[in-house]
Amino acid sequence: MDKYRAKYSPPESLGNAGMMDIKNDIWSYGCILIDIYSKENPIFKINITMKEILESKKFPLIPKDITGLMKDIISRCLDPNYETRINITELDTLMNVFLDNSNKSNNIELKKRISKICN
Repeated sequence: MDKYRAKYSPPESLGNAGMMDIKNDIWSYGCILIDIYSKENPIFKINITMKEILESKKFPLIPKDITGLMKDIISRCLDPNYETRINITELDTLMNVFLDNSNKSNNIELKKRISKICN
């Protein structure tokens, strides 16, 4: 797997090309949310392979400035356990709550960036 695809690939995709479904995309979505929110890639700030990440058990770090519901959403997207990772229905519900709450706060720019992905 090349490093560009690997940076958004979930742990279960390592050496298991047959296990591909929406939960793989949910992991990738969590990585993309970190990219959008912090404007930096969550995993590959240094040259490291997914195998090294799995062996070290150091999964994507959520920047400290991501808090509240968004932190919970990203944490649940990046659950390294495929079976307990958030499903698409739960993710949709939480993202709608987040976006509704963003209307009431100062997160207008963030809401615009995330809305482009959700729509």
